Amino acid sequence: MLCLQDEEFWIGIRTMATWIANRKIRIASFVLGGLTVLALRLLLYDEVQRSPKLFNPPSLLFESLMLFVFINIAFFIANLIKSLASVRGSDDEQHVQHVVAPAFEGQITDDALQRWRPAPYFFSLGIVAASALILVISFLRK
Repeated sequence: MLCLQDEEFWIGIRTMATWIANRKIRIASFVLGGLTVLALRLLLYDEVQRSPKLFNPPSLLFESLMLFVFINIAFFIANLIKSLASVRGSDDEQHVQHVVAPAFEGQITDDALQRWRPAPYFFSLGIVAASALILVISFLRK
């Protein structure tokens, strides 16, 4: 990644290959998440007995939304821990505030977390989309 430094801030300029790779990862993760839920539901859910309850359409949508929230909370906590670890032992209050404040606001500034975030994020979005589709289809059947 190329970086241009100014006195106030850093501007990251990514190459086109990076954007294309990220786009492919996002699309693949989204599709894989949706197909995983659809396949599991088709293989494991019994319409007649409505068993197991995990794959009941309303609860499936709720659980997939909770998975999405959990993934976001996990990345927030990881970002917060990494930012707190990076300023451990620092005596300069301005530096600590400059590093930790964006983490408390939910801005992920760590490059490693930025690299690993799209796959689980879009995987869970695919699960939410598939769950919503399953719920809509179940309502249309009735």
